[in-house]
Amino acid sequence: MDTGPVKEIMTAWVNELLPRDRYYIGLTPVINPAYLHTAESGQEAARPDLFNRGMMAIVTPQNTSPEAVKLAADLTRILGASALFIDPLEIDSLMAATHLLPQIIAAALTNATADQPGWREGRKVAGRAYAEATGPIAHLSEPHSLRMAVLLNRENVLRQLDSVIASLNNLRADIENENVESLDTHLTRARESRERWIQERQAADWSSLENPSKVELPHSKGIFSRLAGIQRKSKSDRE
Repeated sequence: MDTGPVKEIMTAWVNELLPRDRYYIGLTPVINPAYLHTAESGQEAARPDLFNRGMMAIVTPQNTSPEAVKLAADLTRILGASALFIDPLEIDSLMAATHLLPQIIAAALTNATADQPGWREGRKVAGRAYAEATGPIAHLSEPHSLRMAVLLNRENVLRQLDSVIASLNNLRADIENENVESLDTHLTRARESRERWIQERQAADWSSLENPSKVELPHSKGIFSRLAGIQRKSKSDRE
């Protein structure tokens, strides 16, 4: 089992390298919403309830032993999280948007401002907004870890970057053209979307936001029908 940010390439590697009686399961932990704004990382971030009301996205390649999958599901339950079975392509796309992209944007903003003309005075007035926007880059233990992750997940990261660049260009055009109405619309939508996400994330009641008729359980030898709190996205949900 691993908790790295890239799963598709890992799945390919283990399919090639692992012997038949060994299995790989990819885990993507999602922490307790109570700790979304904590600054600690690594061992300093450890808490007894770190994964309570959180989630564990679980990638299980084909032909994975049911016992191995049960082990991952049991670990998830012990941690206090809910399990979400998902394929490697989907989790890589989601991680590119929600984990890697914020760090890349933070790096870009820092490089565009720090040590640039005007920074000698700018550093004195940079406050909460700058600290929060550049914060994701501070969570890296080593820059090479982010470099490896974005290159291994290159296609998804490039697609997400293109989307951000398009959004920035829209905002730039609004500012350049003094389009007050459009600028208000873009900024209001962004704020409302974030507020809605924060509320949903804090509630962590995802089952009430989804159509129960579209939730499926894995059926490998019937083992998952006995595991509580495990949900899997159906094909129609992913599409």
